[in-house]
Amino acid sequence: MSVNKWENKSTKKRQPLPYTVQEKIDASLSLKNEGNSKFSSKEWNKAKVCYSKIFAYLNGIIEENEYSAYKSALGIEKPNDEQVKIIKEILVATHSNLSATFLKLNKFSEALNEANKALILDPDHTKAKYRKAQSLVERNEFEEAIKILSILKKSNPTDCEIERSLKIAKEKSKKFNKAEMKHFSKMF
Repeated sequence: MSVNKWENKSTKKRQPLPYTVQEKIDASLSLKNEGNSKFSSKEWNKAKVCYSKIFAYLNGIIEENEYSAYKSALGIEKPNDEQVKIIKEILVATHSNLSATFLKLNKFSEALNEANKALILDPDHTKAKYRKAQSLVERNEFEEAIKILSILKKSNPTDCEIERSLKIAKEKSKKFNKAEMKHFSKMF
């Protein structure tokens, strides 16, 4: 069992919550590693909880908005350029990992939503694109899924998993279209 030094359990003496940007990054990386461990152990719900907690530490740190002026007035530290880069990487990975987790939990709309959030932050993130395509296949949105997988295949020609997923998507699309045609033919 991994120990998260930022964890607040009522049975333990409470640790102070992370306050500095670096402490928030460290706490997030610890939660990411714990989530990855839970995911590898097929503890999908526990992985989801770990990944979700990361947003409590990182959301709002790098966004500039109407409240940004208040942050400095309250003494809230602004991240440096390197920290901004790390935070974005953590957020992209977290959204992508949550997408994978939701796929395992058969929550395909949530998986698609998380993949899209990762792609907003990094439009070229291969895993997020792949997970978006997987979500779309499970939602019977084959045309877009096949388009994404075809593009991924061109940029990753040696990736057997992408090729296999593209083949499956095309097969499922054919079966789905055939079943729909059969269903609708009975209506007339």
